[in-house]
Amino acid sequence: MKKFTSIFAGLALVVLANACGSSKSEDKAATTTVAWSDTGMQAIVTGNCAISGCHNGTQIPNYSGISEAAMKADTTAKTQVSSGAMPQSSTLTAAQKATVAAFYAR
Repeated sequence: MKKFTSIFAGLALVVLANACGSSKSEDKAATTTVAWSDTGMQAIVTGNCAISGCHNGTQIPNYSGISEAAMKADTTAKTQVSSGAMPQSSTLTAAQKATVAAFYAR
């Protein structure tokens, strides 16, 4: 009887440990894209840079799915936007240009 109790207790621990392991919420968190702290800048990059024919994988650098830290490290983007060279397919508003400048200033 003592051996049966030990086996049952061991089986219960295995079931409990398995239930406490990976959960669907953990799996979902691994695939969820985290929004940038500066959502204004993320919207500018998504809507004006990471678009077809530009930096969505067809030209280097690829801004499609770029992280905030990687974008911050790309100071060429700051220079190109402030000079008016980018984006080539559209013109940023003064407010958008200010958002870009503020993003790189902080």
